[in-house]
Amino acid sequence: MKLVDIDSIFPSHYNPRQADEERLSKVSWSLSTFGFLLPLVIHPDGEILSGHQRHRVAKELGFTQVPVMVSKELPIEKRKTFNILFNRGTNDLHQTTRTFQMSDVPKGITPTTDPYPCLSYEMSDIQPFLQKNVHRFRPYATVTAQQLSKISPLPPLIATRDNRVLNGLGRLHLWAMKKMERIPVVFIEEERADAVDMALNQLSMDFTIHEEYADMLRTGAFRRRLTSRAGLGLGMYIHLFQKPSNQMKALKGKERIQWIRYYGKTICDFGAGHLTDTHILREAGIDVTPFEPYHCPPGSSQVDKDASLAIVDHFLSVIATGKAFSTIFLSSVLNSVPFQADREHIVALLAGLCTEKTKVAVWAMNRTNNGYTRFFREERSNNFSKNGQFLLDYEEGILLGDLSRGTPKVQKYHTKQELLQLFTPFFEHVRMRELEQQYYIEAETPTITKERVREAIAFEFNLPYSDGSRMDRVSAALEAFEQRWERVGWKA
Repeated sequence: MKLVDIDSIFPSHYNPRQADEERLSKVSWSLSTFGFLLPLVIHPDGEILSGHQRHRVAKELGFTQVPVMVSKELPIEKRKTFNILFNRGTNDLHQTTRTFQMSDVPKGITPTTDPYPCLSYEMSDIQPFLQKNVHRFRPYATVTAQQLSKISPLPPLIATRDNRVLNGLGRLHLWAMKKMERIPVVFIEEERADAVDMALNQLSMDFTIHEEYADMLRTGAFRRRLTSRAGLGLGMYIHLFQKPSNQMKALKGKERIQWIRYYGKTICDFGAGHLTDTHILREAGIDVTPFEPYHCPPGSSQVDKDASLAIVDHFLSVIATGKAFSTIFLSSVLNSVPFQADREHIVALLAGLCTEKTKVAVWAMNRTNNGYTRFFREERSNNFSKNGQFLLDYEEGILLGDLSRGTPKVQKYHTKQELLQLFTPFFEHVRMRELEQQYYIEAETPTITKERVREAIAFEFNLPYSDGSRMDRVSAALEAFEQRWERVGWKA
């Protein structure tokens, strides 16, 4: 930690926190009363990664210097990722806590005479803190501390003299795992402890990741290398064949005949990922047209934009011919799409691709899925996990993960009612069944206007890429769909 001139650092333009005047007034009260209990974290060029509100308020209070810790050099996407971590990691609580009321503050708390108590930490024996607080450890806080430690030094523990931790449970747990014997601690007088707890853990800002980071969440929706598989995806066969995951490495024999009898031989694989399902079905003699805006080739950890656009362009050339699909598959896509409006656009597009006999087959994880329930089991059982997931509160059933890899990914876990509400506005017939902690949906007979499909096209064919560019295929897609509708006589 060091003191720097307050004007030598500057806010990031992408910080996803919003602050109203009431909350800023509480930040002002906290700084005036306790000073800087924790330092700001800045990038080497002076960009603030953590501490935007304190920096703003400190200027208003007349501070000329602020305490900082300096991170490693990071590209912009990594900075955004760690900004999310800092925003979620400022307290030891799992979900956004309520903001305290000034009427809750204990009486008699006087302003500090030390504006920078974080600089006056003491090196203390870790064992008394472990004995006092081990029952309070939470994987959420520990994972956050672990990820933040990769790019920046961790700030001191904030605690009372009787070893009660007021802020830093995750840091304490991580230091214990690293077998540190002595740790930095800023000690707080007992009579000020409850007020400090409020200032550090109950002074939350509105976290608007779904607004400020919307495009980053969209570009993170690709299938990761770690989730690649050798066999046909469950959503492609589980409705017909009660076989476990990855047990269908090929489609042949009687199962091929049964599959074709049910799904047909002209397939659209919408959201084809690594193209695994596309290749397996093609090997079985089935005509498959894939669509994948974020293709990550097997063995790679990044989206190949050129390959993705080639898939999109081929898709548009096929649909322009008026080819009628017997079945359109949408497997796991709805779990990776971060926003409800985006999912509605996708379902609208599927309806716009249908002919009278087309079946839409959908596979989506629900909230009994292990990926969702494990998150809460770990919190209850205090098992340490390296998943580094966060529960986001802009929508029910949303987890954010993959932060450690710098490409945050949303996982949306659906309820039956949510999926029905998603499909019934666009299809006359919708059937659902629950299989393997997921929902299998079949939808037929579209009930949609061309204008609504055009709205979906304007979204889906101008998706963002991580380099700041966009797909830029809206005009081509509109032309392809119009040609398709004319050829198939689509009059909706």
